[in-house]
Amino acid sequence: MLRSRIILPLVERIENREILRKVDFLAEHHSLSFEERKVRQKQSIFENLEWAKNEVPYYKDLFSSISFDPDKIKQDLKFIEEIPPLTKDIILEQGSRMKATSLLKEKRIGCKTGGSTGKKVVIDYNQEAADWASAVTLYARSLIGKQLGDKELHFASDFGDVPPLKAKMREAAKNFSLNRKNVFYKDFENENIQDMIRIIREDRPTLVHCHPSTMYAIAEAMGGPVKDPLFQVFESSGELLDARKRAKIQETFDCKVIDRYGLAEFGVVAYESNEDSRLNVFDSIVYPEIVDGEITLTGLFNKLMPLIRYKTGDMAELIEGPEGYYFQNMLGRIHDRLEIDGKVYLTHYIQDVLDHRVRGVKEFQIKKNSDHYELRLVTEFGANKEAISEKIKNYFPSQLAIKFINHDDLELVGWRGKFRYVI
Repeated sequence: MLRSRIILPLVERIENREILRKVDFLAEHHSLSFEERKVRQKQSIFENLEWAKNEVPYYKDLFSSISFDPDKIKQDLKFIEEIPPLTKDIILEQGSRMKATSLLKEKRIGCKTGGSTGKKVVIDYNQEAADWASAVTLYARSLIGKQLGDKELHFASDFGDVPPLKAKMREAAKNFSLNRKNVFYKDFENENIQDMIRIIREDRPTLVHCHPSTMYAIAEAMGGPVKDPLFQVFESSGELLDARKRAKIQETFDCKVIDRYGLAEFGVVAYESNEDSRLNVFDSIVYPEIVDGEITLTGLFNKLMPLIRYKTGDMAELIEGPEGYYFQNMLGRIHDRLEIDGKVYLTHYIQDVLDHRVRGVKEFQIKKNSDHYELRLVTEFGANKEAISEKIKNYFPSQLAIKFINHDDLELVGWRGKFRYVI
């Protein structure tokens, strides 16, 4: 911890960054009452819309065409609903017109969306915005007791890229200052899983961060609960953390499981607290809505590329409680719905059928073909595959072909290598 307190400010100075002061601001902001925070948020939204109107060609034309005046927000935040939602298609179509003209000469950090829904979009951050995103992650982890400098282990997909020397040196400095190790893997082959287990045992980190499908595969390979905890916290991100994976990881590693909701477009925007499993929204950095069933966000810190009422493609319930906004009942991607025999199903329903009615299934994935869906199943050892097939046909009679596979046959999608139920 002392190393990070000394090294991180030095790295900030060398790289001309400012993260720790932003962490302090976030702590101060979220110590206020929700009513006090909403006053601040409303002012931030107004300033963001005014900035977009004057600086961003797309919004300048859009606001003019619908006669929208940001001053309306001062009267009532509901006026934001007059602005048409933003989509990936619009961003791709508009290109550089989505960016503030006065900031185009500043250093830009491109963050590419995963592409797991079919379209990849690059969101540009200026350094100030990137520092806010980093500060939010540090602040969020402080809420669960992880202190700056506590050892972290981060598992990520190996894309085979060889970064430039300068980028490698920057990453090494960041990892050293944060006491973090990155471990890369290509697939869920047993050899790779065993390497991950070995590294966890050797490093004994405070926090392990990766996709829940990765940690679930590691838990499965452990063969049972550990006698002594290997780490304190598993932080899940990038995919839907379902109840089955959460329970398996907790049972195997005797650790705290924390979920978070983040995306390339904004960074981490909601985090699970110690007290409950709901995802508390950071109203300091986004204004949340639900539009057409999708989480829709307005960013408050990216001046280079403001995203206003951006439809994320993720589904959840948004609650406004006495202490703030929070998401509950996260259902995954808007694309994780499919039509079988003329009926629309969400993948969490199919999972419930497999878990509570069919039984014997450890994991599943659905592959879209031209004229039918293929239900790909990883079964428990010794499971009766014929009986499983017959039970499934009782629920989904005609358009669902069944294929039994091994765990390492599950496919990861997008350049981030995420697990999706529908591919």
